[in-house]
Amino acid sequence: EFRRVLFRSCRLLSSSCTPLSLDALREGLAGRHRLPDRPVAVTFDDGYRSVLTDALPILERYAIPATVFVTVDPIVRGEHFWFDSVARRDGEAAVADARAASAETWTNLVRSARQPSRREQAHRPLMSEELTALAAHPLIEIGAHTRSHPTLARLSRSEEHTSELQSRL
Repeated sequence: EFRRVLFRSCRLLSSSCTPLSLDALREGLAGRHRLPDRPVAVTFDDGYRSVLTDALPILERYAIPATVFVTVDPIVRGEHFWFDSVARRDGEAAVADARAASAETWTNLVRSARQPSRREQAHRPLMSEELTALAAHPLIEIGAHTRSHPTLARLSRSEEHTSELQSRL
């Protein structure tokens, strides 16, 4: 389903818009260069393996640049994203409950739900070497999307700032 929807979306974008990298779009919006008609930027959140295996070939076919905002900790640790681990263990409703929980409750839940990701799994975060390969591709930019993907509204300003800064290291 993901591939089919992405294929149709990229075909539409390439025929009716001007796909730009996020950096090029930012530069244009800042007035450093003139933007083309109908500029558009494509982004992917979290850093799932499917960006490399499913999306990249479609992006290449249509020469569409994209930015992948990566959640660092699960990739570095070789674990599933917390919301996938919680959903597998406790069900989807538990993910919604976790998003509404205090930062301390969320942290304890996430720690207790950690599950290692395995290379043969289709639905998993990128592994470090896959992220490195993706980052080397000329159509791909990598951006930071927090260290652990907490619900930022539940964090103090200081915790939120720390999470954002640490994701960029």
